[in-house]
Amino acid sequence: GPSWAYKSNHIGLTILNNNFDKTYDKLLFKSEDNEAFFNSSVCQGKDGYVMAVEVKGDGLTSFSVKFKHSKNLIDWKDIGKILFSQKYAACPTIRFYKGFYYIFYLNKDGYDDTYNLSTQMIRTIDFINFEEYPGNEIFTPYVAVLSSNGFSNEGKNNSDIDFVEYQGKIYFFYHAG
Repeated sequence: GPSWAYKSNHIGLTILNNNFDKTYDKLLFKSEDNEAFFNSSVCQGKDGYVMAVEVKGDGLTSFSVKFKHSKNLIDWKDIGKILFSQKYAACPTIRFYKGFYYIFYLNKDGYDDTYNLSTQMIRTIDFINFEEYPGNEIFTPYVAVLSSNGFSNEGKNNSDIDFVEYQGKIYFFYHAG
């Protein structure tokens, strides 16, 4: 079947389709005035597809995340509310599992040269109410998914994650800058 890729040019989001007999580049939606798009992630959910889009604009603290919904991967509409409009939340990855949408995002702790960047997790069912990771018997709620804290071989900016399950194991891919 065809493969789909999305790319941002900061003023809009474009879809690329390559099914070995044709390739095209189509603008799906444009950003609002004084707004720019960056990273995006798409997953299939209970009623179609959901996209998490990193956005920077007026009234937002650095980077935030907007959500869009589609039935066909081409026509998208805004849903829910902006995730953390007053907190740094960048490089989103979204997945659907057992009725919840899980959003992994880059979190910035601190505001000077000593800040740390770590990938954190939050979940939602409606893109209006969000539940931060509550912890479990192994990890407290304050454990980051990816963090450079205490690991000399990792970069200060562990971001842009994606992951895949293969033969019962989860493999993470990420930038360590």
